[in-house]
Amino acid sequence: MEEKSVNEITEALVREAEIILSDQTEKISSEATLEDLGFDSMSFIELLVFIEKKFGVKLIEIGMQPADRKTLEALAHYIYQLT
Repeated sequence: MEEKSVNEITEALVREAEIILSDQTEKISSEATLEDLGFDSMSFIELLVFIEKKFGVKLIEIGMQPADRKTLEALAHYIYQLT
């Protein structure tokens, strides 16, 4: 897998969040909390599946901390460290 920058990972997560939360009319901010964006447990699982397919990282098995999944930006930094 080619190495991606944090910005590229963040952009990919924002695009996927826009797809998952397609009923939302506001622009997705990478700095907003996932809860504020409207993620629930099911939509978060969708995001985890995307991350596994796109970046080859199984976050469920790694033992992510709550701070690592607070925002899309934090999640991107965590994924970057693992790739």
